[in-house]
Parts: sequence; structure tokens; C-alpha cells
Amino acid sequence: MNTHLNYWAILAAAVSMFVLGGLLYRIFSAPWMKANGFKNQPPAGNTAKIFGISFVFSLVMAFNLAKILDDPVTTAAWGATAGFLAGFGWCFMGIGIIRQFERKPWSYVLINGGFLTVALTVMGLIPGAGAEWLSLLNRTMKRAHLPPGRQSGVTSVNEPEIANLRMGVLEGFRKGHVGAEARCQSTTPTRPKTSAAPAKT
Repeated sequence: MNTHLNYWAILAAAVSMFVLGGLLYRIFSAPWMKANGFKNQPPAGNTAKIFGISFVFSLVMAFNLAKILDDPVTTAAWGATAGFLAGFGWCFMGIGIIRQFERKPWSYVLINGGFLTVALTVMGLIPGAGAEWLSLLNRTMKRAHLPPGRQSGVTSVNEPEIANLRMGVLEGFRKGHVGAEARCQSTTPTRPKTSAAPAKT
């Protein structure tokens, strides 16, 4: 397991939940208030406290999901899939169970459970994409600092081993060359020496 979490991705995932929440609940504000029994607007409250606590909870959710996805092989697709499974399989179904006892309308489950499903899908996509990008960056940097043989996936030896290998090849070639010359000299027939012809008088 990877021990280094991408905290910027976790922060971005938590912020994405706020952005999606503001967008979705603005679109479905009327059915959401009706499902909760609100007449014109939600009950008054401390807005800063509500948003502050909600953001802390979003950070906890983002951290937990990022920890689940904390693996070198995590990709954006797997992050989004894990987020969807957590949102739909846990949050949506959990709200559905609560709805049975609170006698809420099904719109309550569809709006809140649907929001959490979409939010967690995006929340898993962000750290998954970050992990995939970092993994690609690390592989690229490693290849940039490796010799050509290692870049193509072939295991190479280090520099001292290369030098020793070259010296051994050269030494073997030199000995073989000298031995071949000696064998050639020993097997080459020698021409007999002839005496010089007598000079004519």
C-alpha cells in the first residue's frame, strides 16, 4: 500500500461535494423542501456553523475514500467506480432504510441518495486521477534517468559490470587472435631453401 496520500486531491474532492451540492439542491430545491416538510424555506440556523461542520464532514469522507483507494495501481476509472459503489451501495441504500422508519416520501431518498451517489463518484474520481497521473509521472521520470536498455524494459547491468564485461571480451578476443596466429604459423608449410645457381662464365 502507498503511504503517501495526495492531500490536495482530498481537499479538491471535499470542495467538489460543496459545488455539486449547491448545484443539485438549487435545481431540486422545491421537491427537496417538500420531501422534508419545509413550507417556504428551511428553518433558520447559523449558516457559518452549518457550512463549516458540513465541510469538515466532507473532508472526513474524502479522506476515508482516498485511503481506500490508496494503492499504486489506482486509476481514475477505479476511483469513480469505488465512489459510485460507496454512494449507491451504502449511502443511497442507507437513506432508503431510514426512509422506511421516518415515513419520508421516495423523493427524499432519490434526491439525497442521488446527491451522495454523484458526489462520492466525483470524490473518488479526483484522487484516482491524481494517483494515476503521479504514477505516470514517476514512470516517466524513472525512464528519463535510466540507460536505453532499461527504458525498453530490458534489464541491464551497472557501469562497473559493463566495463568488466568489455575488458573480458577484449581480452578473450586478443588471446584468441594470438592463438590463431600461432596455429597458422605452425601449420603453414615452409618453402625449402634453394641454393643459388652458379654464375655463367
